[in-house]
Amino acid sequence: MVRPSKTKADLLWFSLVFALGNVRIGYRYKLDRAVTQAERHQVADDTIAEMRRHGQWKDLDDELPISPISDGAALLRGFKDDK
Repeated sequence: MVRPSKTKADLLWFSLVFALGNVRIGYRYKLDRAVTQAERHQVADDTIAEMRRHGQWKDLDDELPISPISDGAALLRGFKDDK
């Protein structure tokens, strides 16, 4: 389930799923395995739900500011003019 990052909650959810990608379970107990995609999604969903329930981050539903793609050539010209 891939969500487009439109709100702060969506961005946080995606960041959690990505961060959990390298987590291993049971390393000390000989159960060494990676966390499955479903488990990563469940952890992210539960985290967002708990934050909403406790009101820890009031602006979770705020839209993310989207800036237009800048002209890379103009940016490079600006660096050359500074010298």
